[in-house]
Amino acid sequence: MGEAVSIPDSLAHILAWESKALAHIATIGPDGHPQSSPVWFDWENGQLKVSFYDSSQKMKNLRTDPRMSASIVDPEDRYRYVEIRGRCLTQV
Repeated sequence: MGEAVSIPDSLAHILAWESKALAHIATIGPDGHPQSSPVWFDWENGQLKVSFYDSSQKMKNLRTDPRMSASIVDPEDRYRYVEIRGRCLTQV
């Protein structure tokens, strides 16, 4: 995703490499409706990194409209989560 984001220390464990959390990535589909799917992710230098197949609907959506959001639920406490909103930055 785009610019570096600051996450509160109290939620940083959700994004840690050791976390078993999945990121639910939402993009805007060709009909204007949101499209969401769970993916593995990496958190590095304040940026969320995800990988999609080049032919996937998610990539087609991002080529048309780079806006996306991610919701990542704490695997240890389903009432705590991190939400990140931004734009796809590279390799679209």
